[in-house]
Amino acid sequence: MPSDDAALFNPENTQRRVHISAAEIEARSNGETFGGPSVEERRLADVEARVRSKEIELEAQRRITERVAKSTFGGFMSLSLGEALLVPREVKPAIISGLQMQGHKATLTAGFKAGKTTLSGNVVRSLADNEPFLGRFPVMDLPGNIGILDYELTDDDALDMYGALGVRNTNRIFLESLRGTGFSLANGYHRDLAVKWLILHDICYWVMDPFGRALRGFGSENDNNDVRVFLDAIDEIVKEAGVLGTLMPVHTGRAQHEIGAEHGRGATVLDDDADARWLLTKDAAGRRFFRAEGRSGVGLDEVSLDFDSATARLTTGTVTRDESKGERYLSVVEDHIAANPGLGLNELRDAKLCGNPELSSAIKLGEKRGTIRITYSTYMHLFPNHQDMSRLDALDAVAPAPRLARIGS
Repeated sequence: MPSDDAALFNPENTQRRVHISAAEIEARSNGETFGGPSVEERRLADVEARVRSKEIELEAQRRITERVAKSTFGGFMSLSLGEALLVPREVKPAIISGLQMQGHKATLTAGFKAGKTTLSGNVVRSLADNEPFLGRFPVMDLPGNIGILDYELTDDDALDMYGALGVRNTNRIFLESLRGTGFSLANGYHRDLAVKWLILHDICYWVMDPFGRALRGFGSENDNNDVRVFLDAIDEIVKEAGVLGTLMPVHTGRAQHEIGAEHGRGATVLDDDADARWLLTKDAAGRRFFRAEGRSGVGLDEVSLDFDSATARLTTGTVTRDESKGERYLSVVEDHIAANPGLGLNELRDAKLCGNPELSSAIKLGEKRGTIRITYSTYMHLFPNHQDMSRLDALDAVAPAPRLARIGS
């Protein structure tokens, strides 16, 4: 069948040639349909169709965003402060007295191998068995259980660590070791799984250990926006699952911090967001110190921690940071004083048992513990606590002098 163009130039088709106009010939030569839309008209029509498609897509996205917003925020109270104060409110006991209130997110900031997981484990044991935390701080009798998402330990290490705590009510603890699983709360499916897990096991206290790995999928730990999205996600999960409190250990990084200036590694918003900031530090002698700061009455001046390796229990101690400097030398100093009762401070310094700051700390700690007795005449004299003072009495008879102040006063 000959094409229209072939028929157009066929000399025998004189009738056809008569009826095909010059305009039609020009349109066909330009690839257009004679009498139909031009190329430009078709292009504009395509653009308009795509614009309409984009408008529909944007409207659909707007409606989805609106529905999600309505499901997460119902609106403002529209009450004055005076009216709001008149609304009856439930008096909620603290989860851990002086350290964490209900509804609070707590962070535990500590350096490398300072004992974050051990301290977290002691929190878990106290809450599960309803025993004072660190042997000192009363805890709430939780209406539910404790859940742990551990991103750091292997399955065996996690079971060994938490199993060694001597928890009586182990049926109240639900432990998931997530190391190497790829689990991420940034994934919508994984987030739903977390909510279902919290609800299924009636978990009202949630531990995520540590922050750096729990953040996986949200972006950089150094970016405030990325970390804020993560923290908002935690708030949403907590609200949806009815969790009363959370605890998240945070690394400080390897840089040394001034005492009192410790902060979590990465974005500053992490420390800003925490309702309760717990700080665990370790000095050069290996002794741990703990303090807390936060909202709604949360606060604790620095205390030392004693560790019972047989039970993995931590309790608050009485050693100050200054005394800790001399603690490792205390037994050596005590032995030297016992062998040389009544010696003066300069004589003890001449023995070069340790540096002068450490020696001073050891003497004060020994006096505090009652193992070293300090008596003053012309000079300060040191005795083991059981030693008689005949040597000092003889010195006083020869050269009586006013009593001197104690070291450090």
